[in-house]
Amino acid sequence: INFESNIPRKVSLEFGDNQGLSDFKAAAAAIFLVDLTPSSSPLAAVNMTLDRFAANLEAMARLDKLSPSVDCFKAINGLHSSLIRLFEHEVRSTLQIMNDGADEGAEKAGREVMCKKSGRPRMHARGRFGLAVEYWLSRRRVKPALRQSPPSRVETEQPATKDHSQSQRDQTNDDDRIYSLHIEAQTCSSMHYPPLRISDAWIADRVEKPPGESMDAVDIMSDAPGIDWLEPAPNYASSKESPQAQRNGGMDLDAIGGDVRLPDIRFVAKLDPPLVVPWHVATRVLNAVGVTIEQPVLLPPTYENMLLGRDAQAGSANGSLQQIKAEKLAVAKRDGVFVDARHENSLHYPKPDFARTLDEIPFSHPRQIVEILPTLRQWAFIGSLLREAFTLNKDDLELQQSTNHTAQASLDNTNKPPPPPRNLFPTQPHKQPKPPSPSHPSSVSISLTTSTHVPTLSLSFPLGTEIAQIAFEVAPNAELKAVDRSAMGSSRADVRRLAAMLEACEDVGVWIEFVRSRYGW
Repeated sequence: INFESNIPRKVSLEFGDNQGLSDFKAAAAAIFLVDLTPSSSPLAAVNMTLDRFAANLEAMARLDKLSPSVDCFKAINGLHSSLIRLFEHEVRSTLQIMNDGADEGAEKAGREVMCKKSGRPRMHARGRFGLAVEYWLSRRRVKPALRQSPPSRVETEQPATKDHSQSQRDQTNDDDRIYSLHIEAQTCSSMHYPPLRISDAWIADRVEKPPGESMDAVDIMSDAPGIDWLEPAPNYASSKESPQAQRNGGMDLDAIGGDVRLPDIRFVAKLDPPLVVPWHVATRVLNAVGVTIEQPVLLPPTYENMLLGRDAQAGSANGSLQQIKAEKLAVAKRDGVFVDARHENSLHYPKPDFARTLDEIPFSHPRQIVEILPTLRQWAFIGSLLREAFTLNKDDLELQQSTNHTAQASLDNTNKPPPPPRNLFPTQPHKQPKPPSPSHPSSVSISLTTSTHVPTLSLSFPLGTEIAQIAFEVAPNAELKAVDRSAMGSSRADVRRLAAMLEACEDVGVWIEFVRSRYGW
C-alpha cells in the first residue's frame, strides 16, 4: 500500500501464480483501495472504519491459505472465464429478440439473463472481493431512471480506479435488492465430495449444443438448445501439503500413489442474502449438488415464522390455522390524486411447513449452480413478497402513532378460517363506488400453500361491494400463473396482465391498488 500525506494512493497484490491472474489482481487491488480511501467529507478520515477492508482481506486470506496444494485463485478465475462467456452468449441471444435501443436493450437483456437464465457473473464487484453470480434483482422491471441500476452493457469487470471510489461506496440502492452467490473454496475431504478443478474450459467454445445432441430430459422435451458443458480433467496436489499429511507428520493415507493426491478442497457458493425455504425445498436443492441433509434434532420453525422472524414456538405443527397480521400503507390513486391507502394484511397457511435457511451450497461443477437458480429465484420472490407485506417500515410505524392503532405485526392462532369470497373480479366498474373509509383499513387475506410441488399464493380483498379473489402458482424463475379463475369475468389477457403486474411490483399492496384503479370500486 502506497501512501501520500497519510492517504492511500495505490494498492498492489501478489499471490498465487502470476500467469493469467493480472486482471484478477488489478480488480482486487482496486477494491482494497476503495476500502482504504476516505470519502470527501471533512471528518471522513477520522470516522472511517476498516470493516470492509478487513472482510475483503479475510476472504482473500481464506483462498490463500488453501492455495499451497492447488491455486484456488486460478480455480475461481477459471470459473469466471467460463461463466462470463455463457453470460455474454445469452445476452446476445436475448438482444436478438428485443427491439429496444442499444443501451436500453443491453440493460434489459442483462437483467433478463440475470433473473431468468444463467445469472450474471461478476468479479470483485459491489465492494466485495471474489466472484459472485447475481441471480435475482427485486423489482427488476422498474425503470432504470427510478433506481440506481447495474452496468448497462456486457462487461468483463474492468478494474476500478480511485475516481470511482465514492460511486462504488455509495452504490447501495441495488445492493439490498440483489441476490447473489459468492463463489469460494473450502476444506473438504476428496473422499467425501468431488474436489475443485482448475480450468477455464467448463463450457465448449460453441456454448450451446443442438437439441438432438442433448441427453437432458428438459432440453429434449422443450426442443431447445442446451448448454454444452464440459468435464475438465482433475487436478492433483502434493500429498505432503494436504491437510491430512500435516496432521499425520507428513504421511497422507489417502494418497493415490507416489506423491500426488486429489486436493481436499471443494467449491462452495455462499448465498447473499441467505435464503429461507421450506425444508423439502432445501432437501431437493442440496440433493441436486450431491449433499445429504441431516434431519433436525429439534423441531424447526415453520417457513412463515422463520422468514418473518416470529417466535419459533408459534410454528408448531398442531394442525391449526396460523394467521399473521400487519397493517400497511400503500399508495393509491383517487380521482387523479395520489393518497395513502391502508391495508390490514392477514397471512394464512393452513398446513404448516418446516423451514431451513440456505446459507451455502457446495458444488463440483458450475452446471449444478445454473440448474438450481430457478428454484432460488422462486423462493427469493416469495420471501420478498411476504416481507414487504408483513414487515413494518417507517411509514407504517408513523401510521401507528397517528391513528393510535396497534398495527405492530402480531401472531394470532385461530381455528376460524378466512371467510370465503362472495365474488371474483367483476367485468364492469360499479356504478356507485364505495371505497373503504379512510379511518378503516381494507382487509386483505393472503394464503400461502408451500407443501405442494408448485407453491400457491391466494389473495382476497374488497373490490367495490364484493370480495375479489385470485390464486397464483409461483413457478421456478418466479413466473406467476393465475390458476383460480373459474368464475372470473375478466379475459385471459387481463389475467396475464395481472400476473405480470405482480411480478413487476413485487408488492401486494401496490398490486391491489392497481386492480382497484383498473376495475373501479
